[in-house]
Amino acid sequence: MVISLEYKFTIQKSENDCGIAVSTTLINYYHNKNFGIEEIKFDNSLNDEMLSLYDMEKLLNNYHIEFTSYKCDYEEFKNLDITNPLVLNTLNKEGNEHFIIIYKKRKNLFLVADSNLKDLTWVSEKDFKSIYQGFLSITKKIEEVKFKTKSIFNWFTFINKFKTEVLMLFLISIILNVLILITNNFLKIYMENVAIKENQSIKFLFLIFLIVFIIQNAVSYFINKIVFNIKSKVSKTIFLFYKKKLINLEIEKFNSNSKEEWMKKLEHINLLSEFIVKSTISFPLGLILFLMSSLFLILISPLILTIVIIQNIISISISIFLFYLLKEYKIKKERKLINFSYSYREILDGFEEIKYKNIEDEIKSVNYKNFNATLKETKHIFNLNNKAELFFSLLNKFFFYLIFYISIIYINQSKFTVPDLLFYTSISFYINIFFNQLTNFILDLQEIIIADKSLSFIFANSENKDSSIIVKEIKTIEAKNLYSYKSDKCALNNFNFIFNKNTFIYGKSGSGKTTLLKILSGHYKKYEGTLLINENINTNKVDIKSYRERNIYLGQYDYLFNGTVWNNIQQFKNKTDLKIVEDFKILEILERNNIDLNKKIYDNGANLSKGQRQIINFLSLFFTSKDLYLIDEPLSNVDKHTAYYLFKLFMEQKKNSLIIMCDHDIAYSRYFENRVEVI
Repeated sequence: MVISLEYKFTIQKSENDCGIAVSTTLINYYHNKNFGIEEIKFDNSLNDEMLSLYDMEKLLNNYHIEFTSYKCDYEEFKNLDITNPLVLNTLNKEGNEHFIIIYKKRKNLFLVADSNLKDLTWVSEKDFKSIYQGFLSITKKIEEVKFKTKSIFNWFTFINKFKTEVLMLFLISIILNVLILITNNFLKIYMENVAIKENQSIKFLFLIFLIVFIIQNAVSYFINKIVFNIKSKVSKTIFLFYKKKLINLEIEKFNSNSKEEWMKKLEHINLLSEFIVKSTISFPLGLILFLMSSLFLILISPLILTIVIIQNIISISISIFLFYLLKEYKIKKERKLINFSYSYREILDGFEEIKYKNIEDEIKSVNYKNFNATLKETKHIFNLNNKAELFFSLLNKFFFYLIFYISIIYINQSKFTVPDLLFYTSISFYINIFFNQLTNFILDLQEIIIADKSLSFIFANSENKDSSIIVKEIKTIEAKNLYSYKSDKCALNNFNFIFNKNTFIYGKSGSGKTTLLKILSGHYKKYEGTLLINENINTNKVDIKSYRERNIYLGQYDYLFNGTVWNNIQQFKNKTDLKIVEDFKILEILERNNIDLNKKIYDNGANLSKGQRQIINFLSLFFTSKDLYLIDEPLSNVDKHTAYYLFKLFMEQKKNSLIIMCDHDIAYSRYFENRVEVI
């Protein structure tokens, strides 16, 4: 039975790839693409764990595909009219849970895409009944997705400011190319004049070419220096732009990537700056030399030039084939490298705990497993590249001997001379260099694509609301029907309250207290419900920056920056009201808790106790002036006497501000007029 090519199919590569293979197939089907499993994993920061129905729903939603799951017995399923692909929960041969796609039904046969198999298959109703588990998901395309296929061209905007330098390079390169061709013509001219008996003429010939050779190398040196300077400036420009965009990111967007992924982006900046310079400078310069060399070569023999071009076109074709062959391996290697970096950082960050808990062997095992996974992908890439290099070497040798054979025939027929052959040999080198540049570029293109996707956020447009309301003061906040979800868990469940006075929030661990404070800060946008400021202003309509400037959130373990204790307390400001230090006896408080004002802090306060870190962070609030303070268990590791004393001072200083605090220590509630429980 003939199967239409419109039906997509993806083969899973491991036992856990079932869900991602089904999702990839549906994305390719609805949007007529040919994404691989690793590409979808990389683009959506997914690990190698098996996807649940909920995970698949969330993933497909990113591609505007509706995915709704139902419980359905076999008889109901059998009578369904299948117009769109269905995803079914079944059992595989080992009796494990497995997802498959049903494309259509014909009589008593189902067209099935089972990622465990090598192709689409027709399955009978009888065979299907034995594996059906009673759950199915209906899929539907909501709308087209605009895939950013041309985003890579955005990077060329960073070369615009160096137009003058680039133009100067092209002018100099023309001179350089002429010099290169002249020096390469030396052997030809020398061989043709080897019979000259006048030593003076021979010396003069050598002297001319020596001078040209020196000038050529000097010009080449300065060109390389200019190219390097342009690349450095491009890297700097991209980094500054990246840093600005990074700082302006929303917290939720930032948290969607691990620290390892953010560190990896710095490597990608260097990779993209090289790509920009190669594409706008190195390739065009190589093209000029290629054209000039070809012009000289065509005068010697159009046939030889044709053979050289054919040889290099074959090489480029092989490179394109190899690019698609290596694509999945390179994406997978990128993910595995990040996983290895993450597990290695765990050793560094948790070194003491590893020793205290005697889990050295377990941690080493995990780290070694991630290292081997990276090594495995590197080996795949190496083996393919090695085979390709062998093929390229054989190809080059074949064409070399072919051209040499033709040249001998031409020389015997007096169509050209031995000096012509020598000149061809030197000239063809530059033709091959240009094509080698193209070949290497194609082979490295996947790394460029990965880097482009990794840094694409810097070109995202910021949301600007022309009619946004500027928040000049925060007096009250009202929360109406607030819900927040993390993965498939409800983090905050239908919270309602009016914060018009200082309020103490209490509740069990995991009830959503911290989530609530972060939503109130204006930095978290993934919630359902309504927030009203000053009784009637919806936060969706305000200038969010003006709102954030009027409030501050302090967490249980806020970050301490490298610098002195004093730098962190006064938050690196050049001007500070020192009267606060005297009025609230801050020096005495620090001294009683063994904290030196001039002590250097490093690695987020690794050289301090948890209590000392909390005291430093809490004291920093005294040097701020906000309408709203959102405080989350700020002194939980400080002795009660010091904690209550500090908090009492804080409440006295901020008596004109709205203070909302959550803590498990109910004793703090005596400082607040309102109390509310988060359930």
